[in-house]
Amino acid sequence: MVAEAGDGAEALAQVDALRPDVVLLDIQMPNVSGVEAVGRIRARHPDVKILILTSFDSDPYIFTLLKAGINGYLLKTAGPDRWIC
Repeated sequence: MVAEAGDGAEALAQVDALRPDVVLLDIQMPNVSGVEAVGRIRARHPDVKILILTSFDSDPYIFTLLKAGINGYLLKTAGPDRWIC
């Protein structure tokens, strides 16, 4: 881990400053939502891999995020057998 952010705006600033290979986001974050953050990250840093780790198991969120360009979506309740490295 190279950085941690308390909200979506801080996450965007960290990605801009540090240019990580992978970003792990939640959907619901203060200031800038995860959905909005994905779009901004994808526009600024198209090679960054974006993973969503969330408690929201909702098709509209999943489809919207897939269209925005995420690389993976995992529920916080998923057991270790669901994590693929």
